Amino acid sequence: MEYNNVSEAKKRIATNIISEIVKPGSQKDFEAWSKGINKAVSRQPGFISSDILRPRDPNHLEYIIIVRFENSDALNVWQASETFKTIFKEAEPYLVSHRSQQQSHGIEQWFELPAHQIHQIKKPAFYKLVFMGILAVYPLVLLANFLLKPIAHMLPYWFVILISVIFISVLMTYPVMPVISKMLSTWLYPNPKK
Repeated sequence: MEYNNVSEAKKRIATNIISEIVKPGSQKDFEAWSKGINKAVSRQPGFISSDILRPRDPNHLEYIIIVRFENSDALNVWQASETFKTIFKEAEPYLVSHRSQQQSHGIEQWFELPAHQIHQIKKPAFYKLVFMGILAVYPLVLLANFLLKPIAHMLPYWFVILISVIFISVLMTYPVMPVISKMLSTWLYPNPKK
């Protein structure tokens, strides 16, 4: 999808993905720290949600923190805040490394990135994306039709379709696709063979 101007682009949901590799033996301290970041970020204007993906491999303690904001401006305010700087400074004793942060916009935010894939992001197979799309869209279409059925006969057909598309798009962006992608993450992003 192309945007006609910068202000339109700034209205899109912004996702901050942070990779932290934790020192062996520091997992409990890092987990306690992560609760603090969740509390702090949830108070920020424009905050939508945050998730922490924990390591699957006990030999590679990489945690992924995913934070979603209503738009890039809200994310930028959070990243420039003293709270952000202080909180990440507090985590340093527990970390082997702190990876650069990424911002993603649009459809890619639907797919949660598991820890072992953050540096070698490989798009899931096409058939998996199609399956996830069907799994998300079909129930939403049924729900939209059910909810609009009582008033559909009073409205122009194009307007009923527009309402359905808005309803489905909003729910797919959050929470449907993030939840489905998290539930199916091991299938979407299988652990690489060693």
